[in-house]
Amino acid sequence: DSPECVKSELELFTLPGTQTVIQDGQWIQFHPLSNVFDNAPVEFHVSGSVEDYIDLSQTQLYVKAKIVKTN
Repeated sequence: DSPECVKSELELFTLPGTQTVIQDGQWIQFHPLSNVFDNAPVEFHVSGSVEDYIDLSQTQLYVKAKIVKTN
C-alpha cells in the first residue's frame, strides 16, 4: 500500500527539501539519424553514461515545418 500524501501546493508551512545530487546541467542538440520522409519515423541516437541523467520532463523538440497545399 502506498502512504497518504498532500499536494505540494497545499504544503504552505513545510520547508521543502534541498536537491544536492545534481551538480550542473547542460543542453545538448541531437539531430535525426537520417533525412525526414513522409510517413517515416524520425529517429535519434542518444548515448548514455553512468554519470549522466536525461531529464525527460525538460526535453524539448524543436520542429521547423512548412505546410503546403496538395495541388
